[in-house]
Amino acid sequence: MRAAKHLAILLLVCLPLYFWGLTTHGLTNWQEAQRAVVAREMHTRILAGEPGAWWVPTINGQPYIAKPPLIYWCQIALANLGLGDDAARVDVFELRLTVALAGLLGVLATYFVARSLLREPRARDARDDAPATDHTPWDDDASLWAALALATGVLYVRSSRIGELDILLVPTVVTAVGAIWIAWRRFLDHGRAHFGAVGIAVTAATLAALAKGPPAIMVIALAGYGGIAGWHAATNRPTRAGLVGTGGELGTPRDPSKWTVRAVWFVVLNIIIAVGWISRSLHPGGSIVGTLLFPPMIGWVALPLLVLLTSPWRARSCLASFARTHPIAVLGIPLAALWAWGRIVSSYIGPARAADLAGDEAENLVLLFPEAPLNNLEAAAYGVGLGSVAAILAIIWLVKDKPKFDWTNGVRHGQALAIIGAWVGLGLIAFSVLGKGVPRYLTPVWPGIAILGGVFLGVWLRDCGTKRAGKLAAAGPANAEARPAMVPRTILALIVAALCAGQAWWYAVGREDKYGSRSPRAIVGELLRRGITPDQLATFEFRTPAVDYYAGKGVQPVSDARQRIGISGMTEWTVADLVTHLQSPDPATPGTPCEMVLLVRESQPVELDPALPIDRLRAAGLAVEPIEGLPEFEIDSGRVCVTAVRVRGQ
Repeated sequence: MRAAKHLAILLLVCLPLYFWGLTTHGLTNWQEAQRAVVAREMHTRILAGEPGAWWVPTINGQPYIAKPPLIYWCQIALANLGLGDDAARVDVFELRLTVALAGLLGVLATYFVARSLLREPRARDARDDAPATDHTPWDDDASLWAALALATGVLYVRSSRIGELDILLVPTVVTAVGAIWIAWRRFLDHGRAHFGAVGIAVTAATLAALAKGPPAIMVIALAGYGGIAGWHAATNRPTRAGLVGTGGELGTPRDPSKWTVRAVWFVVLNIIIAVGWISRSLHPGGSIVGTLLFPPMIGWVALPLLVLLTSPWRARSCLASFARTHPIAVLGIPLAALWAWGRIVSSYIGPARAADLAGDEAENLVLLFPEAPLNNLEAAAYGVGLGSVAAILAIIWLVKDKPKFDWTNGVRHGQALAIIGAWVGLGLIAFSVLGKGVPRYLTPVWPGIAILGGVFLGVWLRDCGTKRAGKLAAAGPANAEARPAMVPRTILALIVAALCAGQAWWYAVGREDKYGSRSPRAIVGELLRRGITPDQLATFEFRTPAVDYYAGKGVQPVSDARQRIGISGMTEWTVADLVTHLQSPDPATPGTPCEMVLLVRESQPVELDPALPIDRLRAAGLAVEPIEGLPEFEIDSGRVCVTAVRVRGQ
């Protein structure tokens, strides 16, 4: 009954938060617009029966394989259900419905996985070798607050409302990590594998890989198997897991000698020094603070590995846990699925072309970028809202109070905290060491932060309830039935309600009212209504796929600045190319010079030519006529207005 009540609360929060006003605001975000354009083109090709259309995403007729196709498949599946305004095409509605559903499923998955992680065992039944388990109010509270914190987290809500594919990783990664945990617990409690859980982990990890590729598999590996390895490296009281069977203490095996321990610390110290030196060599102008964060991060990862390597009994227990949770299948099958998709793509576009496109995507991999740790820590400090604050308090509580559990409960809680700690800590470290510190890349880490925060909130509410119950009991039997800890619960509920109401209003109403001009929906629609065809449109020294989307086809980019627009599927024109085109006669009306409509900046960023775009077009010998009465359109985060001009050759 408690689970049903909690699910009703979560649905009450998530439905208006993620699904209200899906298409109120036009496309502004680059990632979102790119997904909309690619999915619409893929759907059109599928309807036309083009070979390979399901497997090879394209943009403006050119292959676009920066990401696997799962998000496009989801959009097309929703379009085929006929839920949108036009069942014959994939629109913004299908894209935003896809991410909203992923956000909802991610919250529900986090709730159930948190319940499993935080389940508190009852006393062991002497007639049964396995511990009986049940839910107690405090771990149910922790699971609910973890899910609510995630649901209302600032960056999580943003990902669930803007059509970026990273949100698809949340339900898949959370399910995979939860299944690995269940398989590990089956082994520790019963000494055998849980093939059902392993199968779920394989399926979820494969879907995650088809959503975003190797980064998704990395998070699953770090959270699930990193947590297992961390537990075995840290524990001083081994169980019989991996040795002879189920639960219970074997006694303390012989630890490594003091000389081995000193050698481990010596190696870790050298790793720390080397990492700092390499970071400054790769990025000499980077942040000093960010650079100083790399050595402890790498050292924190290296130390448990070295402990396992120098402690045979720990290594044997860890390998036994791995053997029963099957990391080769859980991680290898998704990698094989990615490889198979790559082979299919290569069979249609050729191995050389596929390798070139894959190389372009590899540019996002940046080693030891000094700003990355700072950006990621900043995002983690607020990205999950209430969960971020509670997670910080949880870390302080764990470090300061070092809570001690009895042996029956302490093993399970320690193992759960190992999974959660690896999910959060190793996830942040990996994206800091290997990336540029883009906050949306951390999306699959948000559930771990939310669950860590839920642990603190559950313990805090339990302690508040215990103190309140003690005071009521001391006041007399008449107060024994009063409900404890209502004040802190009410405060938390008000915080969640405020976050839900404020963000739901913002994405459904407020964003369009305040920033509606950042979408080209209105200006492109007005130009089309005035009889200008998409073939006559061009953008000058900027590009957004949102313009392509609302124009209905690729809009020609023009620039002498050599923008990185290979992912647009179109060849960039220089100003000279534009002049040559406009000086040619219009094939539709012989004897009439060509004419185009360019979307240009009204002002120029300092990094580009200081001359205004209109002045430079006139200097190139073109006749330029501004078009009046158009809706507002702004780019560069609202800093620069865009206008439309007619240009002709002279």
